[in-house]
Amino acid sequence: MVLLDEKPKKKELTPRQKRFRLWARIVLTVAFLFGLSLWVLSVIGSDNPALKEGLEKYLTGATGMEARIGKLNYMGFFPDLELDVEDVDFLNKEKGTAEIKIDSLLFSMRFWDMFVSRQRYETIEIKGARLAPGIMTAKGITLDFMGLRMQGEGDNARPVFDFNGRYGNDEQKINGRFNVEKQGVFYVLPETGSAFDLALGDLDIKGHLSGQDGLKISIDQLSGAGTGENPPLTGDVTLRQFAGTTSAEGQLQYAASKLAYDLDFDDDETSGTVTADPLALEDISPLIALYEQIAVFLPGSDASGLSFAENNIDMDIAIKNLTGNGQTLGNIDIPLAVKKNKMTAGPLKGKLSGGHPAGRITLTGSSGEETPAKLDIDVEMPEWAYGDVLAAYKGVSDVTGNADIHARLQASGYSSEELIGALAGEIVMIAGEGEMKSRALNIWGRGLVNSILPDLDPEAETQLNCVIADFKVENGVAEASPFFMDTGRLTLMGTGTVNLTDQTIDMKLKPKPKQAALLDIAQPVRISGPLTEPDIAPDTLALGLKLGELFLGTINPAFLAYTLTDLGLTDKHPCRPFLEGDEAASDTDQADQPEENAPAAESAPAEENADTPTGSTLNE
Repeated sequence: MVLLDEKPKKKELTPRQKRFRLWARIVLTVAFLFGLSLWVLSVIGSDNPALKEGLEKYLTGATGMEARIGKLNYMGFFPDLELDVEDVDFLNKEKGTAEIKIDSLLFSMRFWDMFVSRQRYETIEIKGARLAPGIMTAKGITLDFMGLRMQGEGDNARPVFDFNGRYGNDEQKINGRFNVEKQGVFYVLPETGSAFDLALGDLDIKGHLSGQDGLKISIDQLSGAGTGENPPLTGDVTLRQFAGTTSAEGQLQYAASKLAYDLDFDDDETSGTVTADPLALEDISPLIALYEQIAVFLPGSDASGLSFAENNIDMDIAIKNLTGNGQTLGNIDIPLAVKKNKMTAGPLKGKLSGGHPAGRITLTGSSGEETPAKLDIDVEMPEWAYGDVLAAYKGVSDVTGNADIHARLQASGYSSEELIGALAGEIVMIAGEGEMKSRALNIWGRGLVNSILPDLDPEAETQLNCVIADFKVENGVAEASPFFMDTGRLTLMGTGTVNLTDQTIDMKLKPKPKQAALLDIAQPVRISGPLTEPDIAPDTLALGLKLGELFLGTINPAFLAYTLTDLGLTDKHPCRPFLEGDEAASDTDQADQPEENAPAAESAPAEENADTPTGSTLNE
C-alpha cells in the first residue's frame, strides 16, 4: 500500500556541487559588499573635516613630511578619484619649516584605472608650487604651472605634460614639455615613448622616455652655455627597481669619449662600475665645464662644506683607453670608496705611457663650521714616457725620454676652491736621457725658442740629458726651486711660480749655450700670463741674483723633499752628475776634465760637445 502523504527523498548533492554552491554564496556576498562599498564611495565624497584629516594623515605617511591642507574643496572616490585642494604645506617634522608649498592642486582619474594600475589620467594641475633648497635640487624651485593640458590652438593644439617656473634666487628660467596622447577625456603615455624637451637655466636637454623594461631615459642632446661648436652629450639610462634597490644602467657619449655605467642604489650604499672606453684628453675640459652646469641643480652642490657623512660608495672607475690627438696612452683603474665621511681614490693601478701610476688620494669631509675638509695626495708615476703625453696633449711630436714624477700635497678647506688655494707640499719631476727637436720648448708658450736663441733652428735635433723640476707648493702657488734642463745644445735654468688657483704662470728662464758662437745672442726670457696662452718676453734684468747663483754651482739635493732613492736616482742616472755633493758626480767630473774647473763647453769644439752631458757646465 502506498501512503499518499509520503514525501520523496531529496537527491544527495555531490561533493563538487557542494563546493560550487559554497563558492556561489561567497561570490554573491562579496559582490553585494563590493557594490555596497562602491555606493558608499560614491556618496561619501565631499569636503567634510574627517576626509581632510584622513588625507593629511595619508600624505604625511607617504612623504615623510607633515602635510597640512588649508582648504579641501572636494574629494571623491567613485566612479572617479578626484581631489581639489588649496594651500597645501609639507613641513619638516623636526624643524617645522615648510619644505613644499602648493597654492592649488587638481587631480582626477577613473577608480577602475587606479584599481588595475592603468596609467591614464583625466586631470593633473598644480599651480604656485614652491620647493625649498635641497628637496629636489640645490636651490629652491618655483613652479607657476605643472600638469596636463592642451598646448597650442586649433589644429596645432597637442596634449602635453609641461611645467614652467624659475630656479634659485637669481631666477633662472626652467621649463619642460613631455608629449602625451589624448584618448577621449584621458591623457596617456604613448606606447612608443614620450619625447621631452627641457630648458634648465643654461642647459638644453632633448630626449624621450620609454618603459618596456624599466624606465628608459634616452638623451638625444644635452648641451650647455658656452659650448659653442662642441658636440652635445648623448646617451641613455635605464632605471629598474627590485627588492628595495634601484639600478641605473646605460652609457653616455661625448665627441670621441664613451662612458658606460652600471650602478646600484639602496638605502645604505651606492655601488657599481663606471668604464670609459675611450676617454679623450681633449674631451675632459669641456666635459668638466658641462658637468659644472649640471651640478648647479644637484642636491648638496650649494651646501657649505665638503661632507660625505650621509654617503657610502663602493665603486670602480676604469679608464680602459686614454687617448689624445689620436695617440693611445694606456689605462688606469681608480677604486673609489666613501666610508665614514672619508673618500679614498686608490690605490691607483694601470699603465700610462709606459709608466705605472701608484698611490692614492684621500679627502676627509668637513664636520660643522670648525672642522674643514682635509685633502691628502700622495701619487707617483715612475718610468713615464712624457713624449707620448706631449704628442697627445700639446701636439708636440719627436720627443722621447722617460721621467719619474712624485707629488705629495695637503690642503684643508670648506670648498674645492679653498682646497686648491690652500695646497701645500712638493711636486718633483726627474727626467733622464732623451731626444727632441728644439721647438719642443714651445710647450711653455709660442715663440719661446726664438726668444731664447733667435738663430737656433726649431727643427734641429738635440739630446736631452737631464731635467729636474722641483716645485714647492704653498697656499696654492707652486714655486720652481729650481727648474733645470740640460741638453746637448744648452743648459736652461729657471725660477718662478705657477698659480694653481687662477691657472697663471710667472717664470724666468736663463739659457746658457754650449757653443761659444751662441753665447752672445742667448737671452733670458720671462713667461707670464694664463697657462694656456702665456706671454713670452725678453727679461733684461738677467733674472736677478738667485738664478745667477744657481749657475755657479750644481743643484743641492737638500732642495728636494724626496730622497734620491725615492726619485730613482741611481749612480747611473743621467741627472746624478748635476747634484751637488754627490760622489758619482765628482768622479765623473774628474774623469771628464783634464784641468780643475775648466769650462766644459769651451774645452772642446762646439760640434763635438753638442750632444754630451756636461755636469761641470754648472760649475762655470
